[in-house]
Amino acid sequence: TMSQASPSLANQGVEPSPDYVFKYWSVRILFTAIYSGRLVHNILGKWFLGMATT
Repeated sequence: TMSQASPSLANQGVEPSPDYVFKYWSVRILFTAIYSGRLVHNILGKWFLGMATT
């Protein structure tokens, strides 16, 4: 049946705790910030190198 196939969290009938959601989002935002920061750094680095060489 469907209830057997569903994950344990759904079986318990409770939503993820706010603490869990907060941790999940803070980690996601952190990784996004690091990734985008790297991206911007790479683009700026290439741009500055281009400016310096021309």
